[in-house]
Amino acid sequence: MRGRFGRRRRGGDGNGRAALDATRELARLREAGLVPAETLEPASEDGVSAAFAALGLGTGGDGRRLAVASSPHDGGDAWLAGLALATRLAQQEGFAGDVWVSSPRWPAAARRRLGLLGATSFRVVAVQEPLPTGPDRAVMPEELELPAPATLEQAAAALRAATARELFLRAAAGLAGLAAKHGGSVRTGARGLELVLLARRVATLRAAASQLSIEVELPSRSSLRLDAATLSDALDRLEGSLRKYLNDRKVREGEGAVRARLVPLLATASGADRVLRWPSAGLDPDPLDFVAADPARRPVVGAARSELGLAELGAILDAVTALAGRLPDLVEGVPAPPRLFLAAERVEPAVARVLGCLRVESVLHDVERAGRELRIALRTPEARPLPAARPAPEPRRERPPAPLPPVLPAPPGPEKAEAVEAPAGPRRFEELSIFDLAGDERSDAEPAAARRRRRRRGRGRGRRAGSSEPGRGSREGEEREEADDGEPASDRDEQPRGPLVAADAEDLEEGLAAATEPDTEPEVDLSQPVYDDEEEIEPESEEERMREEREARRRARLAKTEPEPVAAPEPPRRVRRRAALLVHADRDSLGAAVVLARDLRLIEGIWVYPQSELMTFFRSVATDLREETLIAVLGFTASPARDVIQAAALYGERLIWYDHHDWPPEDLEALRRAVGAEAVHVQPGLGSALPLVLRDTTRRSRFTDKLVDLLAGRFTRHDFERWGRLWWDRLGEIARRSGEQRARLDALLAGRPSDLAREAARVAPPPAPAEVAWVASRDFRLAHFGGYSLVRVPVPPELHAPLAARIARERYEAELAVAWTEGSERVILCGEEASGGVSLELGAMVEHLAAKFTWVEALPDTDHVARIRLEGLEQHPERLDEVVGEIAMGRSILEG
Repeated sequence: MRGRFGRRRRGGDGNGRAALDATRELARLREAGLVPAETLEPASEDGVSAAFAALGLGTGGDGRRLAVASSPHDGGDAWLAGLALATRLAQQEGFAGDVWVSSPRWPAAARRRLGLLGATSFRVVAVQEPLPTGPDRAVMPEELELPAPATLEQAAAALRAATARELFLRAAAGLAGLAAKHGGSVRTGARGLELVLLARRVATLRAAASQLSIEVELPSRSSLRLDAATLSDALDRLEGSLRKYLNDRKVREGEGAVRARLVPLLATASGADRVLRWPSAGLDPDPLDFVAADPARRPVVGAARSELGLAELGAILDAVTALAGRLPDLVEGVPAPPRLFLAAERVEPAVARVLGCLRVESVLHDVERAGRELRIALRTPEARPLPAARPAPEPRRERPPAPLPPVLPAPPGPEKAEAVEAPAGPRRFEELSIFDLAGDERSDAEPAAARRRRRRRGRGRGRRAGSSEPGRGSREGEEREEADDGEPASDRDEQPRGPLVAADAEDLEEGLAAATEPDTEPEVDLSQPVYDDEEEIEPESEEERMREEREARRRARLAKTEPEPVAAPEPPRRVRRRAALLVHADRDSLGAAVVLARDLRLIEGIWVYPQSELMTFFRSVATDLREETLIAVLGFTASPARDVIQAAALYGERLIWYDHHDWPPEDLEALRRAVGAEAVHVQPGLGSALPLVLRDTTRRSRFTDKLVDLLAGRFTRHDFERWGRLWWDRLGEIARRSGEQRARLDALLAGRPSDLAREAARVAPPPAPAEVAWVASRDFRLAHFGGYSLVRVPVPPELHAPLAARIARERYEAELAVAWTEGSERVILCGEEASGGVSLELGAMVEHLAAKFTWVEALPDTDHVARIRLEGLEQHPERLDEVVGEIAMGRSILEG
């Protein structure tokens, strides 16, 4: 489970490896005399993580440049990393020095990689390091690999009885039929006949003495004993489990399914026939996707990936070298070096460079998506074989430096580079401060340059907020600006920077004056949410699109179920003014305070205290605030009631209260009389003040939505790896500190995901959330119905229920989870997307449960967390069983 929450870029490579300290590793190599370097400094390379290998550059005793790569885990990884660094230097700087790769571990597969290097302008030297001291120094025995039988007849011949041999051949024919039916393959391994689907071994036919069995590995482990009477039933049960496995959405849309769809495309591109899929017996998953023979009967090997990096390339090369001797027999071809055909959606630049300097003839394709269809396009014009034998290196002192021969593929053109990453422009004032007053009015007497500056700044805001007139879009906005200014927008961007710099300075002075001015902000119409563009807009992901569709369906459902509202007088507009936030010492309340601060913008400070120190704020901090400052209280109950109510009465209309605890009715009524009923937002049983805050906020941004997803346990893996893991830990740390914490939250208030990601990349990764270890150490009850799985998660009060439910769903690969905090009546219903990319209608299920049972109360879901309150849950635990049963019976509601 920790691997799911690991950061590959910062702290690991997804295989449990910790990041290496390059400075320490290089210093160790120099001190041990393993690398003849006079100077050695750490280096970096795109596609080579700190956990994969440590890289360095320096000079040797003879003045020649050196490149160094070291890996304590595998010499093959160090070799690939050194080639990636050296080929880039050769392309850009004509590097012709030595590449030293070192590791204490050189398994057979890593040693075979050394023989794949072709002719290059640099020399590669592999070094065996001494094993480290301690337990790792001991030599561990390797698992004995028995030779695999070449044919089924040879495998059946090991059985003594004729009836057992006949049964084995019948079972093998059944597995071959399932493979043909579902697009898989069967292969003979040392432990039996393996059935492979989507590059994964799903079952193995084994023979022990005279007893046959089918060991099922996916979707769950089981053993089917075979005899003449039960063979057909066993094959039927096996096919049933395989159908369940293949119908799982994660499997159908996962890596294995993409690889299976690309096999015929790669085979057609290679001109191969009689394709044998996933031939590497004993490897799971198989690094190779097919072997075949081209029209000249030369062996062809194909491999496809969603993402192809050095680690994936290393596994492919190892499988090719291990299988090279058997290829002519497998495909009935001529003995010749195989041709390697690769395809991937995302290819790290280092992979193409490394392939260019290997002896293996390789052809690289890019995978393109057209809707649900996959296509491949040739990346290099043609596959150019390198010399079959590597020339012996000349003596180091007599070999003059030479430029790199043109054996590497050409880099992408400038048009492609611009499409990948656009140059960043100068930072605007609203990107530097959270005090940008978007709603202030400007007089017509402003300079034209300043007006044009502000119109460009609000262009995206108008599009994202929506318009009441149909057909208004970005093109109309550009035409309107062109008509107003008398010149196209593109021409204005090319104007000299003189007047724009002056306008920036003017805006900066006005913004700083507004930030320090004690007066209130001009009134803003709060009837509709406003989406601000204070952070850069990232490409809209599938998760964001599904979230917007889910929100639209929720609003449409509420519009149909709610009665027509009776005309009522419009509430008075809230006047924005400076605010001080008082936050309870827990992560949810702190996150709600950040969302509220991003809405209010004018923040005096953020103070964090536990419930026992509530009056510390009112007796000390609040007395120093200016009289017009708004005080927002989040996550506190009125305790001690008498003192809190008296303090609230002193501040009167300046106070606004958000809370989710159970209040005595008399205390709640007294607070409403003291500060006004419209300023008290208390909803018992929510478990967080965030839904109440979101219901009262109007300024929105995409980063605010991402922050809400993090707090609600719906974060994407991409966001969690970039910045979410670090700030989840920091919010918990800040919540444990008392006092003013505004400075520690400035990065979240500014809302720049790229800045958060850069900061997260510079610090050590925090430990995994405590919920990970808690879920991994326990078993939970599961319910299966109609193709869905539901896991029940009782969460202790000190842990975060939505996050624990998210981790439990991932552990059991369940689509649904029901989680509740022990001792509480609040139950949350969490779910993943259903098959076909359709979101589960959890809100509709909550409404159905509330209408079905009188003891079920639907709670607000402004933060898109489906909550219900089960009255008397502690006294009637069977009510949870009734809820789960009703969810199973009403699964059609989930599917909309």
